[in-house]
Amino acid sequence: VTLVKIPLAGGAPVSVVPVDTLITAAKFLVTSDGSRAVLFANYGGQRRFVTVSLATGAITPLGSAMPSGMIVDYQLSANDTFLLYRTDTGASQQFSLYSQPLAGGSPSRIGPALGTNESVSVHALSPNGQWVLFVTDAGHDGTFDVYSAPVAGGSHTLLGSSIQSPYAGLTADDLP
Repeated sequence: VTLVKIPLAGGAPVSVVPVDTLITAAKFLVTSDGSRAVLFANYGGQRRFVTVSLATGAITPLGSAMPSGMIVDYQLSANDTFLLYRTDTGASQQFSLYSQPLAGGSPSRIGPALGTNESVSVHALSPNGQWVLFVTDAGHDGTFDVYSAPVAGGSHTLLGSSIQSPYAGLTADDLP
């Protein structure tokens, strides 16, 4: 994988990271100030999130290496301070929600502990990037629970339980 930047005003592409430095980086995000790309890649033989300086190409690993499993649906908070992502916990299609500070440190799991066959199925960030709204299928009966929690970690709040559809008009715009 080669990460390149292309001037919007025109001009030749500029390589930011050499070929084969980052492997299997299928998706990347760019911080709102345009200074860094954030991506999940095989870096140094480990599966992990990294930031890449778009000015220098310097790579900074975030958190610790990830175990085997799938990372899905990652996004940056509005203020570029946190990376929010879902990952499976080793069980098939059982996803938990995590928040990783971009400044470094360890990720925090967001929400309640999940049992067998439970999963965070949907999440959305508030416009100010400080809260996350998420849905779990913890009921095992075809119903869903809806929670909010601070993106930085901490206590979660149950907003509704035994809801028939997690997509019934709920949006993160309803959060502060």
